[in-house]
Amino acid sequence: IKYHYDSDNTKTTKINSELNEIEKSDINKFNNNNKVERVHIPLPSVKEIKNETVNQLDKNIIPFSAKPSSLSFEDFESGKRYVKKVTLTNTSCRVNTFKLLPLPIEIASYFEVQYKLQGMMSAGMTCKIDIIFNCPNGFNENITNSSINFEAAYGGIFKIPINCCVKQCIPKIISINGKNLNKKLRDNSQLLNASSDDPNKKYASNQIINDNEIEIYFGKCISGGFINKIIEIGNIGAIETSYS
Repeated sequence: IKYHYDSDNTKTTKINSELNEIEKSDINKFNNNNKVERVHIPLPSVKEIKNETVNQLDKNIIPFSAKPSSLSFEDFESGKRYVKKVTLTNTSCRVNTFKLLPLPIEIASYFEVQYKLQGMMSAGMTCKIDIIFNCPNGFNENITNSSINFEAAYGGIFKIPINCCVKQCIPKIISINGKNLNKKLRDNSQLLNASSDDPNKKYASNQIINDNEIEIYFGKCISGGFINKIIEIGNIGAIETSYS
């Protein structure tokens, strides 16, 4: 029994010595690693890169063309819904896309724009858009000088003008003696005051002063004579009316 005990003790001592040698070798390796020289690496220089206008096209190139180019909702009635279709064509001569910008405040409550986004579109490709006008009950105001705005990835902002005209009566003087009316001249005093001694002088013709007023020139009339003018009155609106 003692013999076996001595043998086990010898083995244990041998194992402990081997472990000590391994620990010493690890410590030496650790110390060697700590002796590695440290090299100072300077920080990279910061360079400001200005945004390049890569998304701009030539001034003569329109990124997307709309057909029809403008929309007019004429003679609308309150409480009804109107839909118009627009086709947008990529005319930027390159791959391009677009997005809808927020609607202007004055029409945001009345209009919707629906379309299926196609992502990047090759030159010449088209996209169908539905523009919906939801006219609320009691709304009877005209909408002018407004637009639905889009922004192209290349080419910037493009617009589709919008005009809405309520159903109404619009009386108008169409012609006098079968002749159309002319716009009022800035200075026609010389024409009106032309002398009868100069037959080559021309007198001012019938002219429009404003939407509700015209100027009629009867020409010369001898004492006791009379001149007739035939005035044609029309209604270019959608609601019938009478006149007196």
